[in-house]
Amino acid sequence: MVSVLLGGVALGQRTAADPGEAEKALRRRVQEFYQLQVEKKFRQAEAYVAADTKDFFYATGKPDLASFSIEKVVMESNGTRAEVTVKGKVSMFVMGSGMVPIDLPTTGSWKIEEGQWVWYVDRTAVGKTPFGEIKPAAGAQEQPASAADIAAKIKSFDVASIRGGVTLDRSTVDLNADQPVQEATISNGMPGAVELKLLVNPVKGLAIELDKTHLNAGEKAKVVFTRKAEGTASGVAKVLVSPLELMLEIHFSSR
Repeated sequence: MVSVLLGGVALGQRTAADPGEAEKALRRRVQEFYQLQVEKKFRQAEAYVAADTKDFFYATGKPDLASFSIEKVVMESNGTRAEVTVKGKVSMFVMGSGMVPIDLPTTGSWKIEEGQWVWYVDRTAVGKTPFGEIKPAAGAQEQPASAADIAAKIKSFDVASIRGGVTLDRSTVDLNADQPVQEATISNGMPGAVELKLLVNPVKGLAIELDKTHLNAGEKAKVVFTRKAEGTASGVAKVLVSPLELMLEIHFSSR
């Protein structure tokens, strides 16, 4: 599902003479846009949305955004367009675990419209989901796939298909002095990309790391368990797969 979580001063002109000033203005607009969403002031946030994207903004569900940070800004088109990556803290319902807070990175497109930086939908990117690319209905080639289109595509997959799309090669890991490092491999068999988030409490004497958080179709990631010190320990490392709301579990022990 495409999410909004997916720049305030006027520049006074469409081509910025000073790239540094253009980026500063953009960052101010981005900061204000997402702060309004944190405050649930979505009507005011509409002023930061491009004219050709307002209908999409109205129809799309808004994330329960608790906080955010601007992670990366890439200026394009002589300082009149940009790609901005924002990491937001949102709560997601996970079967068996309830509401789980996660840091969700999203890259959005911005452009200058009537002298202001505004967020807009990149029509070439909308509709790309873990289930494959959602095409607009016939005769609507100029419009991005709607939230309803995407929801219908997701519903067309049964539970078994979803749970079988992203898999672990093992569900248990046993560490000892002879085998101090072991791995569990996650494979993405979905037609599109998914995001991974490692959820595990710190364990004394053990290091647990996920080597990749974004998996394109056909790619793999590793959860690496490293025994750092002698002693016994056990627990469960969980990997949240978004936006499938799927939780993978790896039971581990060290002796």
